[in-house]
This record gives sequence, structure tokens and C-alpha cells, in this order.
Amino acid sequence: MTGKTEDVVKYIAESREMGIEVLAPDVHESAANFTPIIAPDGYKIRFGLSAVKNVGQNAIASIVEQRKTGPFKGIYDFCERVDLRQLNKRVLESLIKSGAMDSLGRRSQLIDALDKAMEQAQKAARDRDAGQHGLFGVFEDANPVAGAAERLPNIPDWDENMRLANEKEILGFWISGHPLEKYQDKIEDLHALKTTEVLSMRRSTPKNEDIAVAGLITGVRIAKTRKGDLMAGLVLEDMHGRVEAAVFPEAYKRLSEKVKLEIPVLVRAAVRVEEDAAPKLFINEITPLDEAKVRLPRSVRVSIQLPDSLPETVDALHGIFTRSKGDAKVLFDLVRPGEYVVVMEAEGYNVCADRAFVKSVQQLCGPDAIKVID
Repeated sequence: MTGKTEDVVKYIAESREMGIEVLAPDVHESAANFTPIIAPDGYKIRFGLSAVKNVGQNAIASIVEQRKTGPFKGIYDFCERVDLRQLNKRVLESLIKSGAMDSLGRRSQLIDALDKAMEQAQKAARDRDAGQHGLFGVFEDANPVAGAAERLPNIPDWDENMRLANEKEILGFWISGHPLEKYQDKIEDLHALKTTEVLSMRRSTPKNEDIAVAGLITGVRIAKTRKGDLMAGLVLEDMHGRVEAAVFPEAYKRLSEKVKLEIPVLVRAAVRVEEDAAPKLFINEITPLDEAKVRLPRSVRVSIQLPDSLPETVDALHGIFTRSKGDAKVLFDLVRPGEYVVVMEAEGYNVCADRAFVKSVQQLCGPDAIKVID
């Protein structure tokens, strides 16, 4: 599987939706291209090393050839065994940032130890050329070389933002996670469209009617109109793909700082669909996703089945309501099947009827126990 970045992103999303895990490149398992793997827990796809920026075919050939003699014991062993003429510092940094060397240590540790590992490997090569024993030579059995974990500096790993940013830089997309993953429930509650849904639209949105899309802003290009006004072109990316967008001068005056945001955002935009061209967003609003407000229900109905509901159930329901105070009114339907329904308004029981509240009530009283009225 090869192709443009947007195609790869789409394939990754489709694979994950099918339950096929997409694995990061790995110096112990990856071939040049994507490789299907049959594991005890199902099918997986392993990224190829050729997907890693700066890694050429000669470098890949060196890695594949050397691992035939056994797994790499750590970054020092790796640097001594591969051809450093093909795997220079830039190549090794790219392999580390992509996650291809995670089996040898944490990424922060590997980057920190890289100069020393390369220097030691180069010295070992000179010793071999001079007829002396290399670092992993005949004395290896008598004095085993410490494993990667023992030789690496004791420093914390990169945080998620740095890890994902480096993957994006080196692979062109995120592989070990995605900045939008933790926002999936909120994105659904905001009724935001996926980029793939935007790209499948066949008609432009009506005048003054915007749609919402969540994603990350990339590839910002500032330009001047004929009148000298500033505007921006950019790409909005989500977990499913990417869509081209523009911020026209009037909106750009308000959003010039927000187009620089490198965090997940919610945009409100018109969609322009033209013949023989992919749909495009014309952005009117940009809001950091953390600040985007979900419109919550203003009233809900909770059904309690009589006489099945035990005192323990009622007590647990009381606890949920107490922990979820808010503005939504609550109506109770006391149901005795085949006989009657008594509707009661619970004064003083107003709740925050968010996703967590609804889920808690459903788990306690059943999937049909709560309905949104307004």
C-alpha cells in the first residue's frame, strides 16, 4: 500500500474501523512497504520503513540484512551493526521519531543517547579495521554488553503532544495516537462533520448556513487579494482525512491569530462545491475544541419500572443526580406495565444531562430508561 498522504490517512482510518490494528514502523519487523501480519489476536498492518522520511532503500537494506543475525540489543548494538554511511544521524533521528526504534528504548532516551552510540560504533569500526575486537566481539560472552534500558539515560519520555508532532513531521500523519482521539465524544455531541463527509457533499451550503468540522489546522498560507487585503489558505485534518479551506479577508481580520493555532479546533464554515473540484471550506469561525460549548438537553425523562426497581436502585439514582447537578429539568415516569404510568416532576433535581449522566442512568436502569425531551 503506497500513495499520497491523504490516501494513507484514509486507509488507516478504514483499517481501524474494521478492527485491523495499524502498527508503527519497527526496525525488527518492517519491510520497505506495508506488511500484513497475522497475529493470535487478529490481523494487523505494519508500516513500512520507506514511509519514514529521510530513510532510503540502502538504509532499509542494511537494517533488514543485519537483523537476520538476531534482534538488535539496543541502540549501541544497532549503530555498530548497521552501515552508518547509509544511516547517518538524520536518518536515525527520523527512525526514532517515527517510533521505529521503540523496541530499543523510550524515544527521548534514544535521541539523548544517539551521539554517544554513533561515536562508540564508529570507534568499534575503526578498532575492527585495525584488527582489534569490536564492542560486541569475542569478549561478549565473558562480559555481556548492558541492554538498551541499562545504558540509556534516566529521563522522562516525551509528552503526547511532542510524540505526535514528531510522528507527523516524519511520517506525514499520526500513528501511535491522534490529537482528536480524546475529543471523539465531544465532537459527536457538537454534531461536527467528518472531513470525509464534507468531501462527499454534492451541493454547496445555502447562503448564511454553516456546518461544523473539528480538526487540526495545517499548511497555512497567507496571501493578499488584488485589493491588498490579507486572507489565508489552509488544510483542516481530522482522523479520517483532510479538506482544503480558506479564510477570506473579512473573516481573516477576526481570525488572523486563530489560524496559527496548533491545537484541535472546531470550525464553522460554508461549503463550496464546484464542478471538477473537491468541496472546500470557507471558514467563518474558529474555536479551540477545549472551549467549544456543547448544547446540553434542557429537560429529560427517566423511566422507573415498578415494582422491579429496588431501593438500592433508587438510592443509586439519587447518587447520580446529586453528582450531576445542572440546569436540565427531570421528569420521572413511574411505570407499572399494563396498569399505569405516573409522571412526576422532580423539583430540586435539576441535572447536567451530558453524555456521562445519560450513560450512568442507562447502565443503572436500562438503555431505554432516559429520553431527551428538549
